[in-house]
Amino acid sequence: MNIHSDSIRLMSFNILYDYGAGEAYSWQSRKEYVFSLLKFHAPDIFCLQEPLQNQVDDLAGCFSDYNHITADCGDGVSEGQHMTIFYLTSKFDLLDFSKFGLSGTPEKLGAVGWDAKNPRLALWAKLLKKNTNMAFCIINTHLDHKGENARQQSALLSGKMINEIAGNAPCLLCGDFNASMESKAYNNITECGFIDCAGISSAIQYNQPYSYHKFLLNKSDSELE
Repeated sequence: MNIHSDSIRLMSFNILYDYGAGEAYSWQSRKEYVFSLLKFHAPDIFCLQEPLQNQVDDLAGCFSDYNHITADCGDGVSEGQHMTIFYLTSKFDLLDFSKFGLSGTPEKLGAVGWDAKNPRLALWAKLLKKNTNMAFCIINTHLDHKGENARQQSALLSGKMINEIAGNAPCLLCGDFNASMESKAYNNITECGFIDCAGISSAIQYNQPYSYHKFLLNKSDSELE
């Protein structure tokens, strides 16, 4: 694929947290496939949702050309599922990074917001693209899978926080939004000024209108959620 020198090859990937060695879909049974997929697409930046610390460590060991930042949705350090951003050190310098909770008190990590089932957060980084000297922001998040109001409010909060963090710099939003294009959460994201890149010609898709496959790759579309 011919990628323009000013472009950024970006990948967002919910890799599913590690259930444990004895469980279905264990990380040990999946990780080589995850590594292979990432190597195949060779992104400049990849944003991950749900990895536990051991998964982040495995990925860091496999992808030594990248640096990464990570934060978990519990205490914001290492407890529970993480938001993680990997970036190629040959192409980017890290200028700043932080995180905020997806709740009415974004400064308080680990809080459960609105009607969400779990605590959620957004991790952001300000990067400098070395070949153009362009600074930009990237944000990685995971909206709640149960709370409809939480998804809507988290989308609005993310837009507000991004405006404060990024200022006039370009901003990329990645994540698992647990929302369809017909949802209010999706509308809230686009109304904040974001453009959905799923439909652009250079986006790589797998002939599915969704990314959640439930590991049922031999099932028909009607059997997948």
